[in-house]
Amino acid sequence: MGVAYAYVKNQWITCISQHYSSFAGHSEREIMIASIELRQLKSSTTKQFLVTASSLAEFLDKSEQQELILLQRMQDMEAKEIYTASHVSLIFLFGPTGVGKTTLLSQVMKIIFEQNQGLMMQDLAYLPIAGVEARSPDSGSFDWKDYYKSVLIALSEPFADYKVRVSSSRVYASGSEQKTVKVKPNLGDLRADVEYVFRQRQLKIFLVDEAQRFAKIASGRKQQDQMDAIQSMASFTETRHGLFGTYELLQLRNLSGQLSRRSIDIHFPRYKSEHTEDIKDFQRVLKSFSIAMPLPEAPDLEKDWDYFYERSIGCVGIVKDWLTQSLRKALSESSNSLQDKYLQTYAPSVSKSVRMLTEAIEGENILLEGENQVEKLRSQLGLSTNYHHNFGLKDEAGDNH
Repeated sequence: MGVAYAYVKNQWITCISQHYSSFAGHSEREIMIASIELRQLKSSTTKQFLVTASSLAEFLDKSEQQELILLQRMQDMEAKEIYTASHVSLIFLFGPTGVGKTTLLSQVMKIIFEQNQGLMMQDLAYLPIAGVEARSPDSGSFDWKDYYKSVLIALSEPFADYKVRVSSSRVYASGSEQKTVKVKPNLGDLRADVEYVFRQRQLKIFLVDEAQRFAKIASGRKQQDQMDAIQSMASFTETRHGLFGTYELLQLRNLSGQLSRRSIDIHFPRYKSEHTEDIKDFQRVLKSFSIAMPLPEAPDLEKDWDYFYERSIGCVGIVKDWLTQSLRKALSESSNSLQDKYLQTYAPSVSKSVRMLTEAIEGENILLEGENQVEKLRSQLGLSTNYHHNFGLKDEAGDNH
């Protein structure tokens, strides 16, 4: 979003919105919903309100900042890791559904756009970062053709649809034997187009949300082929790929030694009730959500923090969606406050919360099992299994171990 093309004097001109960094990372549907909500909020104070790029960007920034308060403890470290880890081709960022991975992705894109805005204005072809959401396959297997098309669109390639749908003409033989044959673009052609645009755009980082969908393949060998294709593209184009997804992404990260060497893992966990600081952070964000609500009477969400935690299993993205739906209902009924009936109506059901918690715990246990492999690793290497690392700790003499 924020980029348009104009055909002027027989050439395509790239037009970039002055609010590009604010729109970046948001889908067209998100922009449309935000426009509707902004008009609704303004309708109570003005007879007519025109949604401008400036007001829409301001609204998007404000609404997202509330969620980022709770993500702050991890996003600084992880955002920095994503755009400074030059020694790797792939970055796997995983966590439970609704924990805030998509918000982190959007924030990383905003940071990098803001840092490179001057260069982007000097060179209109330059695009430092881009991203897509991997679509869920209809047939049961991941659709690479559909993926490549969405990548081309994300890179603001004006002829993406043409390249996917229209057959090309190729000439075979020569002289009287020469003939022209219509050939439909294959996956190799589409991949070549994507790699060409990556280089043309001088892309440094490409982020894929819901990347666990790459695993929608029948066999483990094909899963390795999926990751080999992404890693190969990342290396060939010198574009770091960040794969954001649920714990299902774990099955893709160590399919080969080469993949393990060229990738890093970032765990984005939910907030745990047994950790005092986590609960304090959770309560703080509820308070920030309360303050941000455009209602005459700000709700006291903190007093019911355990109810919000129960149904969201400690994932801030779930809380945000829940409160957004409740707020829309309150505004539609011109309510002065966020009454309990709205919260109860849109609260995740107990069965849904149990399912989300089960999946989260399963993913957390897989990670825990990986950490417990240290003893096995040392045994196979012929090292003592009683040895413990104490990196960064000092003994009484002041020497590092």
